[in-house]
Amino acid sequence: MTKQEIKIGTRTLPVAFDMTTLLTYEEITDRPFFGEGFERNKERLALIFAAVYAADRNTTFTIDDLMQCDNWQQVSHAFELVTEMAKEFFIVPKVVADAEKQEADTSDDADAKN
Repeated sequence: MTKQEIKIGTRTLPVAFDMTTLLTYEEITDRPFFGEGFERNKERLALIFAAVYAADRNTTFTIDDLMQCDNWQQVSHAFELVTEMAKEFFIVPKVVADAEKQEADTSDDADAKN
């Protein structure tokens, strides 16, 4: 798991993107994570908080702290960083992708023979 840092107010906080981030986001928003369509500010803030929580489950930082941040540029930057981390999390390594393609091709060939 790769950790990076964001600055919110005067605090520098670690962020990470993993399954904990996904589950925390879904718990806060009561909706599945699709990786896009963050139209509501609640969803954006929930994603940032979930990434902070994933990096440090003992954090004293709360979603209320995030909502009280008066520097929207910091929040915007944090959201951009976390969404980039999400994109990297969902990338399938080329070796795995190639193996899955080869397995699908082999399966298609076997189905065609039957």
